[in-house]
Amino acid sequence: MVLELAEQLELSEEQVAAVQGIYDLMHRRAVLHGNLIVELERRLDQWFAERSITPERLSIFTGQIAQLQGELRAVHLTAHLETAEVLSQHQRHTYDRLRGYSEH
Repeated sequence: MVLELAEQLELSEEQVAAVQGIYDLMHRRAVLHGNLIVELERRLDQWFAERSITPERLSIFTGQIAQLQGELRAVHLTAHLETAEVLSQHQRHTYDRLRGYSEH
């Protein structure tokens, strides 16, 4: 979203490049985590359909899925933290206002 607001935030070329790099890395990591989650969910569905799921397997796979979901959330939020470091205080305030996070 920061890149979509680059003009309003008056981002420099260096800032645009930095934010794009943060986004690209976040996207790659998110896709990897998402693909793993989808695969584990697919396996669970298959085992339930085949009636071959065991309580142990269910516990292991749901635990793995939950961990991956947490890691996926962390990937996304880490990118937000890293992006905030690239912006000036004024740009962060402007971003918050444009996104409706702040009334000022």
